[in-house]
Amino acid sequence: MTEFASRQSATQGGQTPLVRLRDAPRTLDMLFCGALAWGLPERYWESFLRMYAHYVTRGNKARTAKHIRLLKQMFGSRFDSALRLNIVYTREYHATRTIFYRMRENAPYRWAPIIHVDGYQHIEEALSYGRGAILWDGRFAYGSVVTKKGLGRLGVRPHHLSRPSHVDMGSLYARKVLSPIFLRVETRNLTERIVLSANSALASSHDVATLMALLQQLRANEVVSITVGQRAMQTITIPLFGCRIKLATGPISLALSSGAPLLPIFTVRNAAGEYKVTIERPLDLAGGGDHRAKIEAAAHDYATRLAPYALEYVDQYDLFRESAVEPIEDGKPHGTPSEGTPEETEPSQGVAAESEPAGGEPETGEPTEVRNPKRQNCPG
Repeated sequence: MTEFASRQSATQGGQTPLVRLRDAPRTLDMLFCGALAWGLPERYWESFLRMYAHYVTRGNKARTAKHIRLLKQMFGSRFDSALRLNIVYTREYHATRTIFYRMRENAPYRWAPIIHVDGYQHIEEALSYGRGAILWDGRFAYGSVVTKKGLGRLGVRPHHLSRPSHVDMGSLYARKVLSPIFLRVETRNLTERIVLSANSALASSHDVATLMALLQQLRANEVVSITVGQRAMQTITIPLFGCRIKLATGPISLALSSGAPLLPIFTVRNAAGEYKVTIERPLDLAGGGDHRAKIEAAAHDYATRLAPYALEYVDQYDLFRESAVEPIEDGKPHGTPSEGTPEETEPSQGVAAESEPAGGEPETGEPTEVRNPKRQNCPG
């Protein structure tokens, strides 16, 4: 087994302070969640997680209203007002459960979920070509944690690309104390974490070196993983139901330049509390046209793959982290991901990895047991 390593820029735009004011609430939050995650058997988490999700949904009315507007904008009349509120409520439930899992991983008795991995043969086939494989992990609530744990059980420990904000947390104290606790479930299942510099794009020599390191691993027929994101200097907008969302195209460019297959991954939690990691077949990168046309075709292909997961597991999809969601104003009906043509929005190159969360009165009504009529698998 390869020892975990981390590559990070030596210069992150100034001296890192020893502590920051925000370290105090972060520490208290981790102590509180850690005590519950360690002390309570997992079967007793349900009532607390429901109560906490209710508190956050009703307590932060501005954020709840924003999330409801995003749902209405993207899905139109597909969900009524009560169901939209319930989706926001269950999204908080899943987000808090993920934090509990991160804390439980630090206990002597680790978190041991049931994880089903479908499509592992696509990784094997990709590696048989000798050019490595790029795993493109979708932005779902359990993706960052469960994907790595599920693949780790199969012996797949990728070289993972991350943003500095996902690792550093802003102070030496957070970097040395809080970050290792929060990320342990990930680092146990990675060979290496390669960290972008603070500007999160290819504007510095460090980031060029970072991508060269990724290319080196792919040439050695290794597995590289990148989380889907939208914060980068090279992005494209793709249609998804009633909106267009930004998508960082660095992973597509990396696949084109290396010849490595780009495999989308979608990780979700089902009604039985079990997890499913689906490794899709590679995106089509062999289409005709120039480099930009190939990027557009691959992004369009990704939107088509994403749509059914985003709809069926809407309360786990990270729509709320999409910082640039634009409505489609062409009068076309909601519900198909293939409408429109992707548009490149910025000229420079960049790769997006993990990003930070984004944040009116909400529509009336308490969180209810109204379920997504398509999937019937909200918590409980």
